[in-house]
Amino acid sequence: QERAAGHKRDFRRLFLPGDRGGGKAFLAGVGTVTAWIKFPRFGTKPALAWQVVSSFRERREIEREIADCFPFEGLWYVRRLAPEHEYRFVNGALLVTQSADDKEALRQGTVDFLYLNEATKLTVDTYIAGIPRLKDHDGLCIATSNPPKNDRGRWVKKLWDTAEERKEAEQPFSVRFVSIKSAGNDGVSQDAADDVADQVRVLDPRAAAADIDGGMLRLGEAAYGKF
Repeated sequence: QERAAGHKRDFRRLFLPGDRGGGKAFLAGVGTVTAWIKFPRFGTKPALAWQVVSSFRERREIEREIADCFPFEGLWYVRRLAPEHEYRFVNGALLVTQSADDKEALRQGTVDFLYLNEATKLTVDTYIAGIPRLKDHDGLCIATSNPPKNDRGRWVKKLWDTAEERKEAEQPFSVRFVSIKSAGNDGVSQDAADDVADQVRVLDPRAAAADIDGGMLRLGEAAYGKF
């Protein structure tokens, strides 16, 4: 909407943190495809988006969301499997699934939109390699995230802390966090969720603070043991 209206951007990175079952992947996946329907071109070239997963084995969830929400393969888009891992839309836009295993692939070329799936499973190197690709066309990065469990995802917590500090100091920061809670997800049985939450709190209160409450634990105190 900001781009369509020609407004100045007040954020360029949007993180969707929260507990499990909140629908983060649904929102990010639908948002990505919707953006490519509305903005098929950036400049003179077809729009290009990357959706980055920790490994190609992790791509099933985001591919399932696309298939369920946009069941128009062959009409709206053509899906190509390995080695391309891409969706080519009839309006010319291209959506490519990238694996964080291949760091060099993330350092190549220009990208207009970047979707990081399960950001806490990705390293800070993946983030640093990906976001410079957005500079040419002032692209947007969306990232889904559960609270960090170990050192790998602590960079997300650092961005969270910085965003809170800048907000309190009334200073600009181009990273925005919008929490997504499973309590508002009609696709989740709340009775079953309450039962799971009760048992996790009994067995591991710190894990519950992260996975059930969606809390960002203090840096240096991961929710789970290091591994």
